[in-house]
Amino acid sequence: MEQLGQFILNHWALSAAFVVLLILIFLVEMRAQMNSAKGVSPQELVALMNHKQARVIDIRHADAFKGGHVIDALNLSQQEIEQKPKKLEKMKNNPIVIVCSNGQQSTSLATALKQQGLDSVVALKGGMAAWNTADLPLVEGK
Repeated sequence: MEQLGQFILNHWALSAAFVVLLILIFLVEMRAQMNSAKGVSPQELVALMNHKQARVIDIRHADAFKGGHVIDALNLSQQEIEQKPKKLEKMKNNPIVIVCSNGQQSTSLATALKQQGLDSVVALKGGMAAWNTADLPLVEGK
């Protein structure tokens, strides 16, 4: 411990730069966390649908959507949403849950929409794979 104190005294500029760098990394991570979209579990999605009339937007391909989706989900492509985010403006009074196959695309899209001002947008963690693993009901067709 004495050697550490001696090192800091001998290299005070390097030690100060290290502390500043750590603080900057911390601040950047905190900002990224604040700007990223929240993820919800399949059970939390069910609760949002039942208690807060959440709207589910499934961004998977139409064939995958027809193969099975969350009840009352709306199938919109990621490109449609990115090109016309105003479509979701009408739904902003209710939580909007973005769903994809595995949760990666929905999280990035939900984060982008949140940065555009839609605060009520979240993503389904794990996507439809998590929904299926939780053995929750699917609607086929449409």
